[in-house]
Amino acid sequence: MSYRPLDTRSVRPPAEDAEDHRTVDWWGLIFLIVVILAFFSSVMFSFFFLRFNAEQWPPASIERPTLLLPTIATLTLLASCLPLIWMQRVLGKGERPRFNVGLGLNTGLSVAFLAILIVSLSMLDFGATTNAYGSAFIVTVGFLVVLAIAGLYVGAIVQARAWKGHFNGPRHVAVTSLSTYWYVLTAMWMVVYVSLYLLPYIE
Repeated sequence: MSYRPLDTRSVRPPAEDAEDHRTVDWWGLIFLIVVILAFFSSVMFSFFFLRFNAEQWPPASIERPTLLLPTIATLTLLASCLPLIWMQRVLGKGERPRFNVGLGLNTGLSVAFLAILIVSLSMLDFGATTNAYGSAFIVTVGFLVVLAIAGLYVGAIVQARAWKGHFNGPRHVAVTSLSTYWYVLTAMWMVVYVSLYLLPYIE
């Protein structure tokens, strides 16, 4: 019996740096986002439940929240998403220096968003213990502040890895996870911005 050697010329070895999105880290992020969205939904439900059962919202003793700083924070947050989109594109082309620049821009804008948001909270004439409105307002916005801080922490880790050259075209799950988290945070903030800041001026 004769044996024919196996032709392996058409078989391509797997890329050494390739990553599958279906990793434990990726599915862990999906689970985390589901938990965050569930908690966020309950917070917003509580806010609107109090709002629709109150005679006046905000109460007469509290002025409507100013729009200037929250609007600047919103524009800054939206702007921070643009470097994420750009850096994922250049990473796919293997342009690591430009990727690092994009990641740095995102970090800078994210820090600015968080700083503006904290300043705007410090300028409110009410607190979490003032009344139901104050409690609902501070808890809702404070939740977004905590998420932003967590996002910056993750971003710092990704930034450190990026400068060490850990990411390339096929190897970028951490970058995709950071971007996904920040997009979700942006969407949640838009809901908060419209519900807590804009609606009192529309009604």
